[in-house]
Amino acid sequence: MKYFFLLIFSLLFISCQPEKKPQKYEYLVMHFSRDESSTFNSKLETLGKNGWNLKGTLANNGINARFIVFQRPLKEKEEESTP
Repeated sequence: MKYFFLLIFSLLFISCQPEKKPQKYEYLVMHFSRDESSTFNSKLETLGKNGWNLKGTLANNGINARFIVFQRPLKEKEEESTP
């Protein structure tokens, strides 16, 4: 009998939890070439300070990653304006 009340309490507790909205993200794609390698470290540090995280690379030819993709959570005010 006590397990029945525990089950009912658990179901009520779970159903009373506010529904979480799925996290939305914004993305940034940057072009990178070997010529920029001296300044790229400072660019990465700036992006990190602004909340950007490295997501992956695009158009990698095995030698150079041509495009680098960054991701960060979309801010609440920006979420409201997106469809």
